[in-house]
Parts: sequence; C-alpha cells; structure tokens
Amino acid sequence: MNQPKRNLWDIKEAAAFLKMSPSWVYKRVSAGEIPHCKIGSAVRFMPEQMELYSDQRNSAGGSDNVIPIRKKRP
Repeated sequence: MNQPKRNLWDIKEAAAFLKMSPSWVYKRVSAGEIPHCKIGSAVRFMPEQMELYSDQRNSAGGSDNVIPIRKKRP
C-alpha cells in the first residue's frame, strides 16, 4: 500500500514547526545545520527530516539562543 506523499515545507512552515523565527532558520540553513534542499533559489524542508532535527536538538538541550536576563539593581 502506498503512503501519501507529504509536501515540502517552506521557511515559514519550518520556522513555525521549530517555534523559531524565519531569520533563525535562514541562519541555520546558511551554517549547514538544518537539513534542507534547494529548488532553484527556494529553500525547502522535508517534514520527516525536520522532525528528526527537532528531536535531536531537544535531546541536546537546544538552548543555543538563550540569553540570560539580568535584573537591574535598584
């Protein structure tokens, strides 16, 4: 039995899935960190690979952009 094909995601869909901004996704694509494919000048993502990337990132801590908040002293 054939499984239905899943559509490729664009930057906005990938960002929404990862709960990050599109600019964050673009930076990770440029760094070669996020699995992607290019179709012409368009960047696309396979949902299965994004799920795997998310799982790996979450199991590794995934806190690369967390900036501690410092309270101002009175």
